[in-house]
Amino acid sequence: MNQFFRTQQPECDPYGRKASTPGAKLDDGKTRMGLVVGGFARALKAVGEAGKDVKGRQYKFSKSAILARVRQGPVKLLELAQGSRNPEVRKRLMRHVHALEQAGTIKKVWIQGFPHYVKSLHETTDDDRVRMLRENCRPIDGCMAWASQVDPQRGPIGRVDGPPLNVRRFIWRVTRGELGRDQIIRMRQECEHGCIEYAHMRIGKRNETRWGEKLLPPHRQAMATAVRARLGKLDWDKVREIRASGEPRQALAERYGVSRSLIGMVLRHEVWVEAGGMFTGLLRAAAA
Repeated sequence: MNQFFRTQQPECDPYGRKASTPGAKLDDGKTRMGLVVGGFARALKAVGEAGKDVKGRQYKFSKSAILARVRQGPVKLLELAQGSRNPEVRKRLMRHVHALEQAGTIKKVWIQGFPHYVKSLHETTDDDRVRMLRENCRPIDGCMAWASQVDPQRGPIGRVDGPPLNVRRFIWRVTRGELGRDQIIRMRQECEHGCIEYAHMRIGKRNETRWGEKLLPPHRQAMATAVRARLGKLDWDKVREIRASGEPRQALAERYGVSRSLIGMVLRHEVWVEAGGMFTGLLRAAAA
C-alpha cells in the first residue's frame, strides 16, 4: 500500500516502554520545542559571527572614520570595508555610507572603471590620478608592472576620469613637466614588461633606435608637408625681391615670416628654381 495512505502509527515511548508503565513518555518522533527555544540564543550568536572574517577579526565602522578616510583622497569600497568581502560586513558598512551620501558629505564617482568615494566638493588632482594609476600595478623586483593594456608601441595605456592616456608620459608630465614632440619615455632594459616606475624612466628620441634605416612612408610624408608649409609663404614676386635685396638674411627671414635657412636656399637657387635656360648655371655659380 502507498505510504501516504498508511494509518498514523500510535504514540510510543522512545525507549520501547509500554504506555501503561510508570515513567513512560509517549514523545517518540515529536518536535522538541524546548530544544528549539533553548538553542535560539546560540543561533543568534552564530549569526553575529558572520561579521567576522576567517581569522576571527571583528569589523567596526563609524561615520567619522569613513569620513576621515575619504578626506584623504578617493577610496574604493574594498578599502573602506578593510579588505573584507563578507556580505554581512558590507551591509553594515553601507548603512553608514548611504547615510553620508544622503547628508551630502560624500559622493560616489567612477574612476578607472571602479566606484570610488570622495568628498562632495572634491576635484581629482593629477597627484590623485598618479596614485590611482599606481594602484593598478603589481610590484615585481622594484618595478611597478602595469596590470592592464600595454600597447606594443605606446606602452601602458590607462584611464582615470577621462579619455585613455599614456601612463608613462602622464606620470612624467606630473613629476617633471611636458615632453617635447620628438621625445619619448624609455625604460631600463632590465625592467619588467609594462613598468611605470618613475625612477626607471629616462628621456629618449623617437628615432634613436632607427639610425641607418630607411625612412618610413609616414615620415617622408611629414617631411614633405613641412617643406610645403615653409615654401607656401613665398611666391615668385617675393622670391625675386629676396634675391634682388642686399639685406642680411635674418632681416629677410623676419620680414617674410620664414626661417633663415630657407632664405639661404632661395639665394642659392636650391628652391624656387627659375626655368632652365642658357644662364641658369651662371646664376647658381654667382649665388654660391
